Amino acid sequence: ECTVTKLKLNYCRFLSFVLLGYCFVGKSFAYIGFPPFFYLGEIALLLGLISAKKSQLALLLVSNRTGLLLALFLFWSALCTLPHLEQYGTTALRDGVLWGYSLFALFIAEITKKEGGFRNLLSPGFLHAAGYLWVWLLVVFILNKLNLVPIWSVSNFPLVATKAGDACVFLTGTALGFLLLLPKPAMHRVVIISLSALAFGAINRGGLLAFFAAFMVYAVLSGRLVRFAKLFSLVVAVILLLDLADFRIDDTRRSISAGQLITNVQSTFSKGKHSHLEATKLWRINWWSDIINYTFNGEHFWFGKGYGINLAVNDGRASRMHRDFKLRSPHSAHFTVLGRSGVPGFILWVLLHASWAWSLLTRIRSFKMKNDTRNANLGIFLLSFWAGLIINGSFDVFLEGPIGGIWFWTIFGLGLGYTSTPNPLGTSQKVSQRARAHPGDLTIHRASNLGRARFRNEPTAISKNENPEFIKR
Repeated sequence: ECTVTKLKLNYCRFLSFVLLGYCFVGKSFAYIGFPPFFYLGEIALLLGLISAKKSQLALLLVSNRTGLLLALFLFWSALCTLPHLEQYGTTALRDGVLWGYSLFALFIAEITKKEGGFRNLLSPGFLHAAGYLWVWLLVVFILNKLNLVPIWSVSNFPLVATKAGDACVFLTGTALGFLLLLPKPAMHRVVIISLSALAFGAINRGGLLAFFAAFMVYAVLSGRLVRFAKLFSLVVAVILLLDLADFRIDDTRRSISAGQLITNVQSTFSKGKHSHLEATKLWRINWWSDIINYTFNGEHFWFGKGYGINLAVNDGRASRMHRDFKLRSPHSAHFTVLGRSGVPGFILWVLLHASWAWSLLTRIRSFKMKNDTRNANLGIFLLSFWAGLIINGSFDVFLEGPIGGIWFWTIFGLGLGYTSTPNPLGTSQKVSQRARAHPGDLTIHRASNLGRARFRNEPTAISKNENPEFIKR
């Protein structure tokens, strides 16, 4: 048992390293491994399979509604992939990581289902390391402007290649982690990280929507909606002032400026005046309409076009530029699932995430009723970050690759563990250490619904069910 626990702990450390690498380095980090298929993401998947208890993985798939929906989604997606293996080979498997990476959710849920297991992944050290992401990205941005970032021959990408939308959602998750998971968050760091996320939101509309969606979920669930509305009004006022001052930092495609932020919002919800933004929006909408037509109303209703075929080329949506960048998916994970797995696969996808989100909402409400703020905040973080990830994946090729996919299914797995563990974060470290050192001083305070444990110096009469010596016997 000790060896298994140590194996899982080492796996959590390795996975934490991989997740941080995806945040800090991006595509180039994802290409580390053994081509053409065995990269860091697949190595992490294999190590997770080795470290997990297979019987527990099977139990997770049938123990609750979300697990059962995940099993059905995996089964149906496999049916849409296996017939194309002979024709497309490893390309079918590469496209299939959209659903294949969901195995990470099972590994993480199995690891975190025990009390306190969440601290193996979401440790303060992990959050503090992620807190320096904004500094790193700022340095990389400056070096890019000076043409000092070399091209890595293995990936043919710059040595550090993090997309603006990805950077925005990762910074958003970091800010939420500081707010909800650290006992005394440094608010100045939260503000700086959030402003950095907004700066990347000026370059990418999907990232900007992810930022606001995540913070909106946080504001509603934490009961800070009024405070969020006031802060949002202040941010809008600052953006308008910066727009009047014409403050901008020119980038290759879009400038980082208040005006660009306003333009991004306008072009998202209405017909914009900027031809480039309007063209990319119409390109997506037209392609998504084609996918709806040949699935809901066409011959690919049941199994879609499968995994392996290049949807961009087959649907006639790949221009010369897209062919050069090897575009395969319609810039939305939802429409990728619909186009490749058909209507039944799409319905399972929607039900799976709806069930997961509802389970977390129920659990958060339960912890709030017990005045268990620590565990309630953990659930709010998972749901808020999940909202940001899935929104970014709704407008970009994000969940179809390891950078977004492994992060997304890791958060999903943490949610599965959260809903099946009575006390996800366990007893705080200070309380456990004091309890081990002075077991006689530990009394159970039942004045609240939670029944918090606290220490007292005076002798206290406790029942035999609360006596540590009786419990030990």
